[in-house]
Amino acid sequence: MSEEEGDYYTASEAARALRVSRTTIWRWIGEGRLAAYHVGGRTLRIRREDVRKALRPVIHGPEDRWVDDMWVDYDPVAAKEALRQAAGILAGVDTTALKKEIRESREQDSRGRPPG
Repeated sequence: MSEEEGDYYTASEAARALRVSRTTIWRWIGEGRLAAYHVGGRTLRIRREDVRKALRPVIHGPEDRWVDDMWVDYDPVAAKEALRQAAGILAGVDTTALKKEIRESREQDSRGRPPG
């Protein structure tokens, strides 16, 4: 296996690495919690790095302990660029109408129908 091939898992290999079922892997992919890539028509691969990122520490104790972990992958250049790109993104948006739409969408079920 070349180094490039070793950078990816199949769904079964990712499931074994994380000690979860293949069904869980497919569910995570469907939910967007785990990135997957098509190779050809039906072949799917998952980057080892993405599998590693699926593992997150469970933090117990005071809620402010997570702040230390928040800065682990912090990239000030990327953060500055993201802020630059977002500048003015809501200019001209009717925030009152936007808030109303958000409230209404939260009141609907996943099929877009009001509950009940």
